[in-house]
Amino acid sequence: MNDTYTFYNLYCVNMHCNQSIYHRTDPTQILFSEDNLLSIHYCERCNQPMTSAMEMEIEYITAEAGIRLPGNPFYDTNY
Repeated sequence: MNDTYTFYNLYCVNMHCNQSIYHRTDPTQILFSEDNLLSIHYCERCNQPMTSAMEMEIEYITAEAGIRLPGNPFYDTNY
């Protein structure tokens, strides 16, 4: 039986939050699972959606191509 767990990092990107990447806070580690990948996770401090490096890269690639993914909470930067 394989008991190895894989985690990935989530980041708060609200520049006004003390727990955000702008304040060099450690990322939140979360279990790499289908449920976690499909869920929106919120910062414990400011309650804004958190993002992962994977999501930031996807957003960057789609923005460069002029594509906006519907329902993506990370396009709204009005924190």
